[in-house]
Amino acid sequence: MLEALGEGLWTAWFPLKLLGTVFGTRMTVARLPDGSLWVHSPIRCDDALRAEIDALGPVKHLVAPNMFHHLFLPKAKSHWPDAKVWLAPGLDQKRADITFDALLPTEAPEDWQGAIDVARLEGMPKVNETVFLHRPSRTLVVTDVVFNFVEPVSFGLGLLLMMTGAKGKLTTSRLYRGSIKDRAAYDRSMQKVLGWDFDNISVCHGALVRGDGRRRFEAAIG
Repeated sequence: MLEALGEGLWTAWFPLKLLGTVFGTRMTVARLPDGSLWVHSPIRCDDALRAEIDALGPVKHLVAPNMFHHLFLPKAKSHWPDAKVWLAPGLDQKRADITFDALLPTEAPEDWQGAIDVARLEGMPKVNETVFLHRPSRTLVVTDVVFNFVEPVSFGLGLLLMMTGAKGKLTTSRLYRGSIKDRAAYDRSMQKVLGWDFDNISVCHGALVRGDGRRRFEAAIG
């Protein structure tokens, strides 16, 4: 079921399991200026969810935003065969079985402009995450750079989050911090993100951030 996050932006959650416990993941759907849809980190979509999405407009872009969020991309492509598939750099080698159209750029393609801004987080080749700003809703769309597990969780997930330093707050996990190999490059690329005007955050893992997102994000990555 889609949940509206702002003007022209929706999300849907899926109970993805990790290490035997429900970790969960989130897909974000944005409407572009031409009325088409941009889908970030596709999840498994049943018939009802696909119908909700199709009612919003034609899906023209499917985005795999880092090296780890690709599991449901082939199925999404089968649902929306005319959509353009964008992969994080390096994912084309990791998942040679995925047919794709282009690697994610460092600046927004022409048909995204006015709705979606782009920033690649450098210095972490094993992740290669690209983050996005949805301008109309003033929402930062991220994958793994921050988690936001602030609500009660299962014992197993709570243990996992404690081990990675990601329980009970909006934060960057220890695993993610450990993937940063060139801190100077990472910090430089993050300055672009911190220069954006956003109030909400769509996170793939944990609760959505509604309001005060810019300040909270800067505190989380510090």
